[in-house]
Amino acid sequence: MVERVFGRLKDEYGAGQLHVRGAQKVMAHLIFGIFALTVDQLLRLRS
Repeated sequence: MVERVFGRLKDEYGAGQLHVRGAQKVMAHLIFGIFALTVDQLLRLRS
């Protein structure tokens, strides 16, 4: 289950190819990806 989530983060939300430097910037990109993935999953549950 976790591997599917990480796979989606890498493939669909750009976590596999970050073009920023610095821990805070990387964390911001990953948090945005997790947020987008969560919203997508919630919308799928509603329909």
